[in-house]
Amino acid sequence: MKRITLSVTLVLLSAAAALAQYGKLNYDISTARFQHWYNEKQADSIYSTFGAVMRNALTLEKTRSIVNTLHEQAGKLNKLTLVREEPKMMTYTGEFEKTKLTVLYSLNEKNELQGLLFKPYEDPEHPAEAPMPEPEYTVTTAAGAPISGTLMMPGTHEKVPVVIIIPGSGPTDRNCNSSQGINSNAYKMMADSLTKYGIACLRYDKRGVGKSRKAMISEADLRIEDMVSDVVSYVKKLRGSGSFSQIYLMGHSEGSLIGMLAAEQVPVDGLISVAGAGVPADEILLRQLKDGYPDLYEPAIPVLKELKKGHLVPVENMELQKLFRDNVQPYMISWIHYDPRTEIKKLKTPVLIIQGNTDIQASVDDAKNLKAAKPDAQLLIIDQMNHILKTATADKTQNGATYMNPDLPLHKDLAIAIVGFVQDPKKK
Repeated sequence: MKRITLSVTLVLLSAAAALAQYGKLNYDISTARFQHWYNEKQADSIYSTFGAVMRNALTLEKTRSIVNTLHEQAGKLNKLTLVREEPKMMTYTGEFEKTKLTVLYSLNEKNELQGLLFKPYEDPEHPAEAPMPEPEYTVTTAAGAPISGTLMMPGTHEKVPVVIIIPGSGPTDRNCNSSQGINSNAYKMMADSLTKYGIACLRYDKRGVGKSRKAMISEADLRIEDMVSDVVSYVKKLRGSGSFSQIYLMGHSEGSLIGMLAAEQVPVDGLISVAGAGVPADEILLRQLKDGYPDLYEPAIPVLKELKKGHLVPVENMELQKLFRDNVQPYMISWIHYDPRTEIKKLKTPVLIIQGNTDIQASVDDAKNLKAAKPDAQLLIIDQMNHILKTATADKTQNGATYMNPDLPLHKDLAIAIVGFVQDPKKK
């Protein structure tokens, strides 16, 4: 049987309470319905069983995309066999047409779907050995909590350049994976590529993510400047070690702006902006709403206008509350405050701007805006590279499927471009 590489995560969260009386029967009924609706590609019916937590984490459109992707890669679900029963979760072996997967399934006290995870099959009798842990490379926040990362070094005793990968928006970890359904390993692949060319690479878990969980202050107190300070701390630590000839920042997505702000505070040898916004965050949000959620576009305009002024806004629209909830508004105010065109113009260091032309989150126009603001920057548009740095068409379903395939390689032109810039950052 051909091996299918698949890791589709809807969301996996602890149920609010232990299994209710007759819980096993409830799970039997729920999983039977799920199997039927999945095989019939009735994503809407599956979505109707979601509890509040799942609905907040996933839209109906994304649920449809995930169901279609799983069908393409694994085929129909022939059988679910219970292998482990726990108070808050059931573990099944899922026998699909093309592969076998381990399925974690969780219901809340209302028998609504609270968590669902598909992952590579693990034989319950012979569990896979855990991978060797990578050595941690940490800095400490002002509050004394660790920001944890991995420093990969090429096999040499000479001083080498080092690239710090600044992660994008959302709960993104050092590998470019997140609990919001992204499993790409893009940053890890980038680090592997760079070290083969004699360039060290540091990648890290954002505050509140992975081994940097304890560094998360309350959501209401978080600001974009906190993310910038983490990058500045890493630059200072690497510089102070005396082990590196140059230090470069590679900011991906939201990390592009964070990299610009960090480069204003501490000297670096170059900035690489990958899939970065070319306008302030409020304009990006409106663009994404207009394209994906047109019903929310007009109601969001007055909210963003007030946030732009630095004002907190009561939001009555239930759908908008998911985006503009009270606790996240202070961070959004701090984020919207910065215009990346203004910030990139301030930089004295060499800059490389990279953008894929099948990116469904940032656009070629964003890259051109940054280039116009800093004419001496290098600009590279990579054909058929998407937002998570993989080869993809412009078709949204096929493009989205790449977000959940951790074995899909980086676009072949990306690492070469970054290596060339690090080796000769002033080349036009």
